[in-house]
Amino acid sequence: MRIEKDHLNIDDNVGAEQAMEACMGAIAELLIFPNEESLTEHDASVIALVGGVLKTISKKAQAYEDVYEKGILPQNSQN
Repeated sequence: MRIEKDHLNIDDNVGAEQAMEACMGAIAELLIFPNEESLTEHDASVIALVGGVLKTISKKAQAYEDVYEKGILPQNSQN
């Protein structure tokens, strides 16, 4: 999945982590980088915290996709 200026290129085979990475990249390019000079330290901290939470959510979503959609079990799931 790539988000480009003129159109959205969506690939149905993209996982949750790749989709989140593309979304976070677009947010950074469109909203964060152009406004870096006006962000306070608190703003930057909140953005970093939100980014971390979104990455955690995408990892959990990817794990769900792996197990329930692809049938890939974690290495130690069958003790």
